[in-house]
Amino acid sequence: LYQKSVHLFAKAYKHLRSSDLPKAALAVQLSIHAYYELDTEESLHQAFSLSQKLSSKHPELYQAIEKKDEILYLQGLIAAELFQKKPNHILSAALDESCEQLLASYPNSPYADQILFMCAYMHYQAKDFEKAQKQFYQLVSTYSQSELMPKALYWLAEVVEWQGKDHKLVQDLRKRLFTLY
Repeated sequence: LYQKSVHLFAKAYKHLRSSDLPKAALAVQLSIHAYYELDTEESLHQAFSLSQKLSSKHPELYQAIEKKDEILYLQGLIAAELFQKKPNHILSAALDESCEQLLASYPNSPYADQILFMCAYMHYQAKDFEKAQKQFYQLVSTYSQSELMPKALYWLAEVVEWQGKDHKLVQDLRKRLFTLY
């Protein structure tokens, strides 16, 4: 179904690009989503490539997207999925950029806490504990009502502990985690 969708969205884009830019942009966005849903390494790379081209080579299409926070989240999600499979600096930079843009432009987006968690966790995996700590702390302090709060508290405590910094802070974070959840 998603494979067929990719071809149909590509046809829609070609048909709409000169007459209806917002709908053409939506066709590209839906293509990216369909490639993501195919969930193969190749399709994730295609989704990543298409999402990067959308923002870098086709700014007019990017500007026509109605829900830019959604496309930023999708770009970050794809980069995070690929980073899980094969970490590299291009993917971490893409996730960082999507996260920074989404949080700066759409701090109240329903995707803000999710992309911040993905970014913080990626930095934890890459052993960039200071950046991970900063982002987990930002999630805990800014999005305290998030469903991700228990995970963020857990990983914040882990990051602080890994750095051997503040044993009392680790205890306080874990106590808060167990008290609240």
